[in-house]
Amino acid sequence: MKDQEKSATNAEQSKNTHAEANSPVILHQTSNSPPNDKPAAKEQSECGHHKKTILPLRLWRILRRKRLGVPRANFAEKSTVFITLVIAFIGGIQAYIYSQQKKIMESSGGQTDKLISAANTQADAATKISKAADKFSQSADDMKTQMTTAVGDFEKAASDSAKTSQKLVANAEAASKFTQQSFLHDQRAWIGMAEFHAVQFEENKPIQVDLDFFNSGKTPALKMHEIVKYKLWPIPLDGPFTEDVSSIEQVLPSSPINASPPQGRFISHLRDNESEELKRQYPSIKNKSLFLHIYGEIEYQDIGGERHTTQFCIFLNDPDTKELFYCKSFNEMN
Repeated sequence: MKDQEKSATNAEQSKNTHAEANSPVILHQTSNSPPNDKPAAKEQSECGHHKKTILPLRLWRILRRKRLGVPRANFAEKSTVFITLVIAFIGGIQAYIYSQQKKIMESSGGQTDKLISAANTQADAATKISKAADKFSQSADDMKTQMTTAVGDFEKAASDSAKTSQKLVANAEAASKFTQQSFLHDQRAWIGMAEFHAVQFEENKPIQVDLDFFNSGKTPALKMHEIVKYKLWPIPLDGPFTEDVSSIEQVLPSSPINASPPQGRFISHLRDNESEELKRQYPSIKNKSLFLHIYGEIEYQDIGGERHTTQFCIFLNDPDTKELFYCKSFNEMN
């Protein structure tokens, strides 16, 4: 009976050894285990009450546990198990790393998509801004063109207005000047010879011819200068010669007389010494072998400061009647 029990025990241990080699599951001792296996029974009891330990720890315990009748694992088996565990651990770490990398890549891809979307949005906004800038630039160019045109029109209008104003001013000045000139012309002094006659023409007496001048203007003649000359010539002359006119113009400034009031008269005549000279020529004048010419100029200034000249020339046409005539020329006044 004891032999049968021993055989059954050996068979059960062999069976357990075979199962332990093919499975990582921890084998529990039977009720026929020796008393020195009480810690294993205690551990089994504790495992019933607590959660199973992780597989690597159980494998380690299996490797470390000493069983009766079970040969201890050799170094190669332990190395194989250890390497397997390390590889499994590394694989788990790699799997975790790959998982995190996948998440990061997926997150990065999403962020990249968001960045691309944001970039596209910015590009669209930049395109819109560019188009708006182009429109604004075009509008600015149009405004510039319009402003340039407006400025040109304004300058042209201003120039035309200035020219018109200048013309108006010039016309006003011309009208004012014309009015002033008309007023001065209407009011100015006019000196002319009104009458002339031979006062004395007798033998052995000085010849005296009076020239009566009249200011027909409405204002006085100022700063007057006068000169009277005579000339004897075989025939009646149209007027004095050029050299005679030059001589009186040279002497005229040194022959001042008083001013003549408006509607005033004054008489001019030959100088006394000239009358005495003519007295010796009385026979020739009397028989008309010589003709007596009396000529001269009167220069004066009106109230506007303008200078005027009155020229006169007469000759004794008939000594018997003392008739005097105007010369054909040199009887001008301005």
